[in-house]
Amino acid sequence: MPDVLYGVQRPTVRLTAAERDWIRRQGVTARVLAEEQRRVRERLSASAEVTNVREQLRRDARRFKRAAVPRAGVPTRD
Repeated sequence: MPDVLYGVQRPTVRLTAAERDWIRRQGVTARVLAEEQRRVRERLSASAEVTNVREQLRRDARRFKRAAVPRAGVPTRD
C-alpha cells in the first residue's frame, strides 16, 4: 500500500509456468475442498437423526416455556 501512496512502482516479477500452474492448482484445491465441505454439511443436516433432534428441541422449547402469569407481589414491567 505505501508504494501506491508514494507513487513508487515495484518492478513486476515474471512467474514460471510451473509457478503459475501451482497457483492455479491452489485455487482449484480450495474450491474442491469448499465444495466437499458444503456437500458433507448438506448431507449431515438432511439426515433423519438431525431432523428428529431439531423437532425434539422445538417441542421441548414449547413444553418448558414459562407461562405469562403474573405472580403475587411481583410488579409487572408495564
